[in-house]
Amino acid sequence: GDLNAFQAVGGVLEFDIQGDAGGTWSVDLDQGQVLTGDAQKGGKAPQAIVRAQERDFMALIEGRMSAQDGLLTERLHVAGDLTKLLMVIDTFEQIRNA
Repeated sequence: GDLNAFQAVGGVLEFDIQGDAGGTWSVDLDQGQVLTGDAQKGGKAPQAIVRAQERDFMALIEGRMSAQDGLLTERLHVAGDLTKLLMVIDTFEQIRNA
C-alpha cells in the first residue's frame, strides 16, 4: 500500500519546519517511521534536510505549491539530495490522487 511506495524511495529525510506548529521531524522511509525532535534516527544521517515555514510546507504537502515553485521563490530550502525529496512529494501526490 502507501507505505510500500515510500519504502521504494528509501532513506531518511529531515524536516525543519518553522511556525507555531512547527518543529523538527525525521522520516525514515525504510522503516516507515516518523521521528520527532532529536529521537534517534537509528544512526542514519538524513539524505536531505528540508526547511520551510509551516504554511509553505502544508501548501507543498497539500499540492497547492510545487517543490519547484517553493525552491524558486525560496519558500522551500533543501540541503542534500533534492531528488529524494521530489520522489517523496511525488509519492504524496500519488496517494492523494488515488
